[in-house]
Amino acid sequence: MHPPDRPLAEEFQHAWSEAVRAAGSHFRQIPAAIGEQQLIDPASGVAQLGWPTDVESTEALRGFDLLLLTATEPTPTKSTDYPSAQEVADAWRADPNGHVSYFYNNRQNGITTFQDNEIQRILRGELPKVARKPVDGGHA
Repeated sequence: MHPPDRPLAEEFQHAWSEAVRAAGSHFRQIPAAIGEQQLIDPASGVAQLGWPTDVESTEALRGFDLLLLTATEPTPTKSTDYPSAQEVADAWRADPNGHVSYFYNNRQNGITTFQDNEIQRILRGELPKVARKPVDGGHA
């Protein structure tokens, strides 16, 4: 992704598109839910997302030349739909390793999704499990 006020350098766009083509079957589309457009343009490998905005000011983020994305592959349920907030909360509760801390840490650091308020409501009553702060060179 690149800022809307600055076009992506042509040589960078060309090199990225070539890398996507050269990856062949190693580059594949991320599954989309019913009625959802593909996230990545298959010809160019460029994300089809709007540029992110600051939550408080609602202004476009500045000071970046581009943003790199990393994809986690969703696990659609009911053939090609995403899990409901209830299904997500139930999975967090059922995890014997306490990985619900991932959810709470994301929220604490402003990383949210449209389902978070509902998930939080469902999980209400559970104490947040926040990861320890890194010490000694970033190792927890």
